[in-house]
Amino acid sequence: MQRKSTSGLSFPKLQNGNQKNHCPNFVGGMRTEQLWALVGVLVSLYSIYVELHASQEDDFVAFCDITPSVSCSKVLTSPYAKMVGYVYDLPEDHSLNVPNTYLGLLFYSAVILYSIPPFTRVPHRELLFFSASCLSLVLCLVLGYILYAILEDLCLVCLTSYLVNISIFICACKEVKLWSSQNKKE
Repeated sequence: MQRKSTSGLSFPKLQNGNQKNHCPNFVGGMRTEQLWALVGVLVSLYSIYVELHASQEDDFVAFCDITPSVSCSKVLTSPYAKMVGYVYDLPEDHSLNVPNTYLGLLFYSAVILYSIPPFTRVPHRELLFFSASCLSLVLCLVLGYILYAILEDLCLVCLTSYLVNISIFICACKEVKLWSSQNKKE
């Protein structure tokens, strides 16, 4: 059952008649976490573009390369841009030595699919969503530290992805809180 708000947006009603208090639906039925994930996909695709061109063309200057200390190309071509390979000392041609941007694209795609059937039938999907968003926050903290303390750079693309991950985490917290309260009542 749907209930119209004063703004014209629809919010599903719970069995007890209250509206869900998690991230609401937006234009076209998209949820807040899906919109943030869509921004994440676009940022990841741009990052992949920058990474590919910056690693192959010496004179490539990305839109996000503003100064020598504000440069996404510098960050996206550093060894830390492939954290799995860096942490586990994998050879360059190893199948798990993929750029962080690809992992971000995978995460954001999963968040977009999260609330679309048949994925809505996955048991405890709220906990999976919350766990994945927690992992993304931990990686943001690690990569943020590397960005600031080791690379001494400011990467606008990276900061945007951190904002996206924080926003998705907030949605996941609300989702798991709602799920938890519903399970206590049953």
